[in-house]
Amino acid sequence: MKWNMVESEEREGPGVHKEMDYFIKDKLLLERVLGMEFMEPVEKSIFYNDEGHSFSSVLYYGNEATLLIFDLLFFCVVDLACQNFVLASFLTYLQQEIFRFIRNTVGQKNLATKTLVDERFLI
Repeated sequence: MKWNMVESEEREGPGVHKEMDYFIKDKLLLERVLGMEFMEPVEKSIFYNDEGHSFSSVLYYGNEATLLIFDLLFFCVVDLACQNFVLASFLTYLQQEIFRFIRNTVGQKNLATKTLVDERFLI
């Protein structure tokens, strides 16, 4: 959707579609530094150009190697401490399940507060 809007904007130029209920703008310097927007959309919606790829930074996209290294390091430290690889495997699995639970719980609360939807309605 983003690329479609960008291509449409580049192809036809800014301000061609006067009837559209949105406009695209760059963030101001202070908005980029603080990571928040100051303008409230009153009549038209505001889309900001995302030069910092802030949406993809909340995903685990590209962090698989870091997570794998963390798991291996955790496994190796527990294995060295206990001299039992079965216990190290079980604790690594338990640690991943705890992190998954925390990530899901905090993510659902964040989604509920940001979208103003009650947590009971989230799937």
